[in-house]
Amino acid sequence: EALQGVDLVIYATCTPDAMFPSTAALVAGQVGLAGVGAYDLSTACSGFVYALSMARGMILGGSAGKVLVLGGEVLRHVFPSSGLMVIVTLMRRSRSNQNMTATTGRILGKQSFNSP
Repeated sequence: EALQGVDLVIYATCTPDAMFPSTAALVAGQVGLAGVGAYDLSTACSGFVYALSMARGMILGGSAGKVLVLGGEVLRHVFPSSGLMVIVTLMRRSRSNQNMTATTGRILGKQSFNSP
């Protein structure tokens, strides 16, 4: 229900599972958003902030109405004893006014968004 109307998925990571397809496209397909725009933003620590900025620009520019922003690092690629951390934000422009709203959550664990 929260994902209804999502136009774009942006996934910020410097440790993707693979270079192709993008992790954003894999996640979009797994959560029922096949066919929406989806891309990875490859930057390290500041990647999530850049992704939020990109989402805001797409919404304000009229290219998207609702954007799912994800930030995740699979640190076991760099540090073998680490797990997965994903930050999820849904960003959209309010219809009643021009304010932006965002809802954020966090997922920690050993899950993976690998394709089947």
